Amino acid sequence: MGQNKAVLVVDDDQDFRELLAEQLRLEGWTAFVAASAEDAVGLARTTAIDFVVTDVLLPRGTGMALEQTFKADPVLADVSFVFMSGWAPHLEQVGRDRALSKPFDIADLCALLAQPGFKSRVRT
Repeated sequence: MGQNKAVLVVDDDQDFRELLAEQLRLEGWTAFVAASAEDAVGLARTTAIDFVVTDVLLPRGTGMALEQTFKADPVLADVSFVFMSGWAPHLEQVGRDRALSKPFDIADLCALLAQPGFKSRVRT
């Protein structure tokens, strides 16, 4: 299902990010992990990333700020973002069309990432 697309999972909870990355790999995606926004940017600058799946709240920042950092960088600007949170008001900030409420089913995430035109619906 992953069609050789690379997903970067950004979450400060090590167990959660490793589990999610492993589930994505089992679904056919190439998955990488980062514990912070800084780690995510560094990895994305050296690895071809198609999607970032990030928690809304990150150490020293937010997933939305991370997205703005990507959008401001010509090399990273085309990377699409999916946000996740256990608190619904956070998801309203980014739009339900690219947000998942924790806990979620891996099939829901994969279906979202695989939707034709997903990139065209991403807000800038």
